[in-house]
Amino acid sequence: MSYLWDDPLSYGSAWISLFSSPWIFLACLLSLIQNLWIVRLERKRFGRRLEPPVPLILRNWFFGMAAGVALSFLLSAMEWEMDAEELLWVWAVTLLFSAGGVRFSCLSYSAGILTLASLGVQRLGSSPFPERWDKLWNSLEQFSGTGWLWLIGIVHLLEWALIRVDGDRGVLPIQIKHRTGQWINGFLLKKGWPIPLVILSADSWMPLPVFISFARLNISKPVKQQKRLASTLTCFYGIMLCGLMLAAAKWKGVLWAAAVFAVLGHETIYQWGRWQEKQKEPFFVSDQRGLKVLAVLPGSPAATLGIKSGDVIQRLNGVRVRSMEELEEQTKRAAFCKLEVLDERLDRHMMQKALYEDDPRHLGIVGAIPLGIRNPEPKQEVNTAGKLSKKKVHHHEA
Repeated sequence: MSYLWDDPLSYGSAWISLFSSPWIFLACLLSLIQNLWIVRLERKRFGRRLEPPVPLILRNWFFGMAAGVALSFLLSAMEWEMDAEELLWVWAVTLLFSAGGVRFSCLSYSAGILTLASLGVQRLGSSPFPERWDKLWNSLEQFSGTGWLWLIGIVHLLEWALIRVDGDRGVLPIQIKHRTGQWINGFLLKKGWPIPLVILSADSWMPLPVFISFARLNISKPVKQQKRLASTLTCFYGIMLCGLMLAAAKWKGVLWAAAVFAVLGHETIYQWGRWQEKQKEPFFVSDQRGLKVLAVLPGSPAATLGIKSGDVIQRLNGVRVRSMEELEEQTKRAAFCKLEVLDERLDRHMMQKALYEDDPRHLGIVGAIPLGIRNPEPKQEVNTAGKLSKKKVHHHEA
């Protein structure tokens, strides 16, 4: 930490430069785009948002910023080789990859690919391109891949904590085709954070804003359990990459393996998880036990009662319900509802509430597809007025 206390004014100036740089705004913009994409799909599917977007976005930015400040302080005793030109390379590739989806905007892909390109350029030596490309060739050749790979590993150890704290906010309810051929419900956990960093490079403090993200399909377990699994896998990824970098300090050839792992290891976590989820028994299905709750609309009677995603509604006013149609049939003429509900731990709860004329008949519940339906009919969706409108369901795959 001595570097920080030797020149605190320069350190403070670096932070001012960071928050006025275009890169931190781009990092925040990527996070904003991701959250607005979720809001758009929720509106398309349910006619309204399941979670207010402004608090969600501000929470996302806050945790990313706080994590970046904390990590910068921890890294302030280390000297790094990166420079502003390399940051330009990283953000150019990040924006290019973001065209394929915000999850590809993660530092793992951009810095990992650039490290592989740099190692390849170093192996080739002289440029095979016309002379006007020599400056770019030399810049890529000098790209400090070792420092960037270390940073990827360390930042993903930080991402473990971010996923634990914030990874289940703003999850997207989806429909996906199971290996059995049945359409089932699930969730897509997809999130990214802007990480503002200030590091010591070439005896001066350098602003280094980056972006990290993760994605995880969930159809087999409660969202909180899937979030914990995703954070654990991210932590293992960071530990393994840091371990490869320790080995690369002794054996130069390992640097190639570390760069490949930075890219493919990150992508494998998502693709392997997606494949594995499709092999498991679905969790979000309505069956003989009752109507599985996929989501609850904010401000609705169900939200007032305390019903949560993953609950199972067994009876309404003493009558068994296994689908949204059966639930709406029972509430159509009822002035009072008494619900028998199982929570995720299968504990039984009794809930009751008076029904008023303007209360929606679905109670604000988004129910899961009943077990055994292979090709669900167009469903009735909730519009902003709380009534029902005929719309075709769009099957969103992760």
